[in-house]
Amino acid sequence: MKLNRIIIALVLSAFIVTWALSFAGAETKLAKEQILRFAEAAADAGSLNVNTSGLAQDLVIYDLVYDKLFEFPKKGLPSTEVVPHVAESWGVSDNFTVFTLHLRNGIKWHKGYGELTADDVKFSLDLRRNPKLSSFANSEDVRFIKEVKKIDDYTVRVILKSPLPGWPIEIAVSRGVVCKKYIEEKGDEAWTNPIGTGPFIFESYQPNDRIVLVRNEEYWKGAPILEKFELLFMPSLASRESALRRGEVDVIKGAYDSMWLKKMEKLGFTVDVLGPGIAGLFEFNMTIKPLDNWLVRAAIAYAIDREELVLAFGEMLASAQLSPVPEAFIYGIKEYRGIAPYRCDPEKAKALLAAAGYPNGFSLKVYSSERDRYLTQYTIIQNQLKKVGIKLNIVTVDHTTFHAKGKANENPLMAYGRLGPTASFLSNFYLSSGAMGGKNPTYNYSNYKNPEIDKLLETVGSLPVKAQEAIYAKIQRQLLVDLATYPTIHLKMPSVRAPYVDLGGQAEGTTTGSPIFTIKTRILAH
Repeated sequence: MKLNRIIIALVLSAFIVTWALSFAGAETKLAKEQILRFAEAAADAGSLNVNTSGLAQDLVIYDLVYDKLFEFPKKGLPSTEVVPHVAESWGVSDNFTVFTLHLRNGIKWHKGYGELTADDVKFSLDLRRNPKLSSFANSEDVRFIKEVKKIDDYTVRVILKSPLPGWPIEIAVSRGVVCKKYIEEKGDEAWTNPIGTGPFIFESYQPNDRIVLVRNEEYWKGAPILEKFELLFMPSLASRESALRRGEVDVIKGAYDSMWLKKMEKLGFTVDVLGPGIAGLFEFNMTIKPLDNWLVRAAIAYAIDREELVLAFGEMLASAQLSPVPEAFIYGIKEYRGIAPYRCDPEKAKALLAAAGYPNGFSLKVYSSERDRYLTQYTIIQNQLKKVGIKLNIVTVDHTTFHAKGKANENPLMAYGRLGPTASFLSNFYLSSGAMGGKNPTYNYSNYKNPEIDKLLETVGSLPVKAQEAIYAKIQRQLLVDLATYPTIHLKMPSVRAPYVDLGGQAEGTTTGSPIFTIKTRILAH
């Protein structure tokens, strides 16, 4: 009898194991068609030029078409450490001014343009730091570079003007290596039909419709599972949601609305809320009246209620941001003591307006992007300012035009959602040399000019990380005293996908504003 029980138990165990394995196999069975369609919340692409456009819809393409010199240990999750990528290894001098990069052999450019070499890396870095050709010449990844030398076909030496221990971190959030031969051959056309060495090859671009990428069968890390990646332009949330529910797209850029996200979860979709998120900033253009008056800027600051903004987006996505660099970012302020919070006080706002000579308030024309996270903030702040006598006349434009208005120095209150996970964006935003209308405008929409802050920004990178934290905190406190900017809310980034989309890794972080798609991303049978 005992033997019979043992035999029955063994047979039952074998059946359970077989059933479990077959079930697991069914769970991971792939769809025959490995095409992923991602709906972006934009009407069209930007310039697709890695040195002039930082628009989210362009960043998705950069991430799939190009390769970077370094990556973070977990792709999409910035940290103070980097791992090899195109640069297989590297050495650094004792004083952190010379980085010698040893490139990986055998990385091939798309469409038969040969092998990636030191010539391409030197060309890419030199191009990015050229203020006549790049909007990012003030970025930490290149602005400290004194010279880039080719040692041999697979070795590049980067010589910095001053020590910068964190230079590899900045390069890891850069835009990737571009092909020297292709860009010299094609000129501006090279950007709208780009080639890289990344996992996907650029196939086609239909303005206001879609961009199509196809699998790079020769990718050096292995061919992607996906055969094709399509980015569809759908600025309307209703259109994106409808397309997802009908199965016409597989992943969509989500709404900055916690209630909507919970609804999508109940419908059976997977919601990803991605960090480190976006630093929410409103830049006061100090060259446009009456914002050239500090009292007026202070009145606006005291009229805004951040908590109302948080409630509008929901605590699932938003938290109040008191400093320009949020706590979740590298070098973000962890301790808010000493920061001028400008907590909502309408009566104080009215008194400041009267002292500035505007007892009855004033009107101001501003431009807002059509994107919900921008338009929602502008609309709420419009209502808040109305209570103290300031009338905001909001003109809603597409996202690309919104940025163009800022660059043209036409937006007195410029909202900005900063993706950069480090504090280095402060250089792009607040160095005097980057002001609008100057020789080399970057993102200094406030036209802020402070020689003391310039000096700190020029030298902070040469300090150890702990010392950098203190200097970045000092810079931010001064920016708030001077009211060059008003931090609003720190937002995590939502996306929604069908349950059959397996991203092939963690869905925690992003440096593009969208889910991180990799060579392991796949479509499961459904």
